Amino acid sequence: MTTEGVAILTLILAGVFVAEGIFCIMTSFSMRSNPAWIWLFLNGLAALVLGGMIYSKWPSDAGWVVGLMYGIQSIFTGSAFLMLGLRTEKK
Repeated sequence: MTTEGVAILTLILAGVFVAEGIFCIMTSFSMRSNPAWIWLFLNGLAALVLGGMIYSKWPSDAGWVVGLMYGIQSIFTGSAFLMLGLRTEKK
């Protein structure tokens, strides 16, 4: 893949992280009755920070940042959904 292609994919990933962060934060506020809403909020906050970090270093770090930031975001998302599932009341 060319350098320009990697740079474009990195910029798209930054946009996806920002959109995911906004969506998670909005969803967490609508779920405030659930005791695990804070985990979804923290996941959204982490996604916004990672998206901003990618955009601030773009395109100089485009080659390696995709895998690292995606891995970090996957850990945050998995942890948030795990805690959300464990804290949701069963009916």
